[in-house]
Amino acid sequence: MTTQDDLQQVILVADKFGFWRLKLVVEAELIRRHLVEDTMVDLLLFADQSNCMMLRDAAMNMASANGNASFPLLAMSTKTALHQPRGSRINRRTMDCCSSTIMNRNTEGCF
Repeated sequence: MTTQDDLQQVILVADKFGFWRLKLVVEAELIRRHLVEDTMVDLLLFADQSNCMMLRDAAMNMASANGNASFPLLAMSTKTALHQPRGSRINRRTMDCCSSTIMNRNTEGCF
């Protein structure tokens, strides 16, 4: 019972019934055996959906260590969004406004 799918199912059941120690042990096993660059995004999404903090942190650490090499399309789309012309759908002012809203800064006059 060491396939990635089996371990994910055990995590879901352990979470459902409140077996947090079992959940942590299985998370550690999932990280040790199955967290590689090819499965990183899938495991990150699973960890976020199932509240697996240790798995999420490990996947995020792997993603940040790999930098833009893991997410080349995301890096390219971010550059494109930041450098669109003024009349475009998303401009720099809109992005700054969204950032300030997220960080609870003053947002008067954003939109």
